[in-house]
Amino acid sequence: MRLCLLGVVIATQGVLATGCMSVRLYQPHRGLHRPVVVPKGDATFAGMRILVRCYAHEDHHPPDEAAEACSKIANEFTQAGAETEWVVPSGLGYVEPKVFDGQPPDLTIALENKIEHDYSNPFTMVACVFSASLIPTVDEVTVAQRVMILGRDGSVLQEDVLRARFVTYFGFGVWSLNYLLDWFVRTKADALSGDAPKANFSRDFYGQIRQMAYNAKVRSEILGLTNAPAKKPRSATPAAGENAAPIRAPDALPDDDQAGVTGGVPGGAGPEPAAPPPPPPADPADPVDPNTLPGLDPADG
Repeated sequence: MRLCLLGVVIATQGVLATGCMSVRLYQPHRGLHRPVVVPKGDATFAGMRILVRCYAHEDHHPPDEAAEACSKIANEFTQAGAETEWVVPSGLGYVEPKVFDGQPPDLTIALENKIEHDYSNPFTMVACVFSASLIPTVDEVTVAQRVMILGRDGSVLQEDVLRARFVTYFGFGVWSLNYLLDWFVRTKADALSGDAPKANFSRDFYGQIRQMAYNAKVRSEILGLTNAPAKKPRSATPAAGENAAPIRAPDALPDDDQAGVTGGVPGGAGPEPAAPPPPPPADPADPVDPNTLPGLDPADG
């Protein structure tokens, strides 16, 4: 009996590992739910050298899985017009190979994967075995992806942690029910069976990587770390030869011979001379000459 039960458990684990009769829920956590404005395949990174570095770990991210993730991310930026290279550092004595013919990359995207939580409920496993998979098993995995984007001089331009949670239900009952719902009710983007959760995670993850790389690109251009063409500042006074209005020379003053009279005054009747100003009033303290008083004749005196 024990051997039979052990065989059923091993068979159940094998079927669960293959993904048959399983329903997986994808729950985006930190960073993966942010909006993305950089479209896929657009020539946003044309002319840039981008190095993708994925750190491998035997427990969290084996070298083969890290190499596959690195190649996919590098392919995303290759489609966006960038020249890409990818490396997978592993071991203490690792020496990074020379990339881009010895030229420094404009951006370096470093990724480090870590499994923060992995739990399988043993009670649901036993219930699944005794109920002939009518009661599903429940497995939970929380994965965190640390992303760091470096500039040409090695400075950190962007850094964040992208976290996602996956819950897998295995059992004939839950699988058959969700399969019918996916077929008749849910849309393809909302499906829970098949590869729909994996595709949704890839869409969110690669979108956030593109958005972070674009933000780092803009910051690098502002700091002058890349060979971005400098915009010509607009000046209030246009330079010579660039839509400048022609300067009109002032009218020449008439010569003396053309004016009509000596001194350069234009010919014809000139303005009348102004009347002389009136004399200032006499001071009352000054002596008065009687000969100047009005109405008096000096001979009558």
